[in-house]
Amino acid sequence: MVSFLANFCGISTNHSIGGAGGFNGKLVPTNARNLRKTLKMAIFTHEVTVLDPIGLHARPAGQIVKLVKESELDVQIGRPGEEFAKANSALRLMALKIKTGETLTLTVEADSEATAGEIAAQIQEFLKG
Repeated sequence: MVSFLANFCGISTNHSIGGAGGFNGKLVPTNARNLRKTLKMAIFTHEVTVLDPIGLHARPAGQIVKLVKESELDVQIGRPGEEFAKANSALRLMALKIKTGETLTLTVEADSEATAGEIAAQIQEFLKG
């Protein structure tokens, strides 16, 4: 049962060597995202401004989603004081109906300010149009 739950959660069990080979009580993350979550991550906040004359539409939304998925970081975007959307879905981003000239708050869960700053800078480039 533990093996099933561990696999369901994206964690593999570290089996003992030799003999019966079973669960030895250790859980090992199977991918970078799970490993990163076991390390200390901080949430960094940045502001970006939408300069594209059309606003946040399909092309920049797709570019943002691709960047976020490749980085494997948790990134959220939204208007200050409103609910944020996870930046791993173009539909969620476009549902915000963000217009030209709006300033957005961006939160990035990363291991360093430099990493979060790079993500924010790239997203700002996508929003220039």
